Amino acid sequence: MKRASTVSKTANASKLAITDDHQALAEAASGQLARLQALAKARATLDGGSNHPAEIWLAATELGWT
Repeated sequence: MKRASTVSKTANASKLAITDDHQALAEAASGQLARLQALAKARATLDGGSNHPAEIWLAATELGWT
């Protein structure tokens, strides 16, 4: 079964941004999550019976996304 992608691409993020700061934050977040392969890791975590992808949350807290 093929899953639909729920991660927005940087080009789509601009539709939500209100200011240049919002745009920059959206691009930074999208880039970081892509580097972490966040979607694949989150799915693997859920498939493994957990709901806490530790590497993703650790990276988020290191960036101050709390």
